[in-house]
Amino acid sequence: MKTKVFFATLLFCLVVNAQKGFCIILAKDYTLVNQTKKAVLVVAGEVSDIQYVQPNSRYIYTDVTITVSKILKGKPNIDKDTVRFRIEGGIGISPFNGRVIGSSLSDVPTFKVGQKLILFLQKRTWGEGWPFYDGLYPLIFPPAPSIYKVEENQKAHQVVQFHLAFFGQHYLLHLPLKLAFRLIQNAIKAPKEVSLLEKEIREIKDIRKPENRVKRKVEDAEFLSMLQSELTQIVY
Repeated sequence: MKTKVFFATLLFCLVVNAQKGFCIILAKDYTLVNQTKKAVLVVAGEVSDIQYVQPNSRYIYTDVTITVSKILKGKPNIDKDTVRFRIEGGIGISPFNGRVIGSSLSDVPTFKVGQKLILFLQKRTWGEGWPFYDGLYPLIFPPAPSIYKVEENQKAHQVVQFHLAFFGQHYLLHLPLKLAFRLIQNAIKAPKEVSLLEKEIREIKDIRKPENRVKRKVEDAEFLSMLQSELTQIVY
């Protein structure tokens, strides 16, 4: 069944000449369960430093440092509060004329200092010995789940925006921070149960439905209550 969906999606992308990024999202499994299963490290934190690395005239890389606020899975690679990883692309100096040059790949995420987010990182199995190799790489497609503030009743609440997909179903979730952490932790510890829950969520939140195309600050109370109830029933 997955194979049929994949080829149907691929045909759709070719026929309508859709943007590459959207087709990538459509054609892959970016559920929380799949991401947490592949990730060796899942952390929430803030981008505290960005350094551009140019080992030679041909390649430019970006070293991203995350100051960790919460560890959901694994162990940070610098110290208990710091994660650093290298991605392809960045800003460098041309060896020919000394001008500033930029390099980027459309399917590699970008980051900025001060950005708050949740990252799913997996161990690299290739590239050891190459300049960009650091053992870790962001698994999640861009953008990573972002953490932002919402003002409600004169109080500020932190909310996580998830961009998730399962082959042809692309959906968004805007969850309070604690509930977002709880959903991820359940996905790690009870993947089968959360897979069923995610299937139920996809049917409700599929972006193709007109009612899901409105901008949200946080999900409505009825949906949040349903999610809380479902997570409470999961035992691990």
